[in-house]
Amino acid sequence: MAKYLGIPLQVASGTTVTPTYGSPELVVDGDFPTGTTAWQAENGATFAVGTHEGRSNVADINVNSSGLSRVKQPFDFVNGVKYQITVEVYLVSGTFRVDAVDEDAPNDFVFTTTTGSWQTLTGTFTGERTNTGNIFLRGQSAAAQFYVDSISIKEVPYVLGKEQITNGEFATDLSSWDVSGTDATHTVTYSNGSARYQSDSVTPQLNFDQTISNVEVGKTYQLSIDVTYTTGSLKVSSIDSNQTVLSNGLNVFSVVANSKTIRILRAASVVDALINSVSVKEVQYNYLQVAGGDFLKQCKVGDVVFNSTDDNEAVVLQVLDNNTLLLSNDVLSDAGDAFSIFAPNGDTRGNQILRIDNYIISEYDEATSAPNQSSFWFAAGIEADKVTLTQLNDAVNTYFVADVIERFVQRLNAQSATASRLDIPLNEFRDHKYNQVLTTTAITLS
Repeated sequence: MAKYLGIPLQVASGTTVTPTYGSPELVVDGDFPTGTTAWQAENGATFAVGTHEGRSNVADINVNSSGLSRVKQPFDFVNGVKYQITVEVYLVSGTFRVDAVDEDAPNDFVFTTTTGSWQTLTGTFTGERTNTGNIFLRGQSAAAQFYVDSISIKEVPYVLGKEQITNGEFATDLSSWDVSGTDATHTVTYSNGSARYQSDSVTPQLNFDQTISNVEVGKTYQLSIDVTYTTGSLKVSSIDSNQTVLSNGLNVFSVVANSKTIRILRAASVVDALINSVSVKEVQYNYLQVAGGDFLKQCKVGDVVFNSTDDNEAVVLQVLDNNTLLLSNDVLSDAGDAFSIFAPNGDTRGNQILRIDNYIISEYDEATSAPNQSSFWFAAGIEADKVTLTQLNDAVNTYFVADVIERFVQRLNAQSATASRLDIPLNEFRDHKYNQVLTTTAITLS
């Protein structure tokens, strides 16, 4: 009998542009070495480094009832970039809170009212600034005392999606690009694999733009523009509508889209520049990466990755490389649990959850003492036997599973009198009410 193949996976830690193992730590002296100068107490807060509950180099912080009493550190938040924060804290009194934005727009990131024990608080947030903000350790507008053993902020790992710009390399011409405001002294022309932007100080404003049909408002994109200047400078009115002056060379930054148009225009009166390339790619957090995953052989588009701890699942959209999968959502990429990928029995279609050779199902019985376990009787095969399917999702009851199996048995019998293999597509086991798929970690003879 063919067996279900369940491959345990483990999520790797963070990255920047492409998946790698280990994002750089962005907090300075987040483990509070003695004598640190990276942190500043203000508005009545006190800050000392000592020991507590057997831990050394622990920050002892007291804040008063002022909402501005806190300990802070400058931090460069990038608009649209997703960050993961981890804090180890021991609350003595009051409430602990972290603000991870600028002081003009405080944002409660994480707080707890549990006292008397060490706790590890984790979560993610998206940067809302393109200039320097702060990390604030504080109370909830009331007096508080707490110890912090460590605080860490790292960029959440991501991969880049498909190219959204058409003819961004200007391979042979300027096709797909629109130019407005041209005259004898305001031109954009093709120049040996680049777009040459020339404009003097006389109006009208020269615009060089492209409308990107697949850009979705609210999503984060990485924008890159490579420019070489002879005179003056250019700026880009990107898909987030902010105008950014481009430096000489390669410019790379993240934007949150609120428009589908990217426009390049002059930032100074006189400009002569070569635009060598333009790229817009979606920043995608929905991926799973493992070390030595051998995904190129084992995984296919349409397979399902499932976290049995919290019932989260995602469909494989693309096998990016031997160690990285692009998934249908980003729920799994933030966790640190083990996963199983549904790539059953080496099926070349990549969508089977059950494949039984030489057996035909005739009936089943429900295990009343174990709701997540059912037994199915097999007959008419070379051997008559009984198998057990284990670990059904709570939302998917055994009657539902039995109906699916019986339906395919009937279809098999109607199509062939000699066929001895039963194939059932994975999606047939999806309970659309709960949008969950049957999980089988084993098909065993009993």
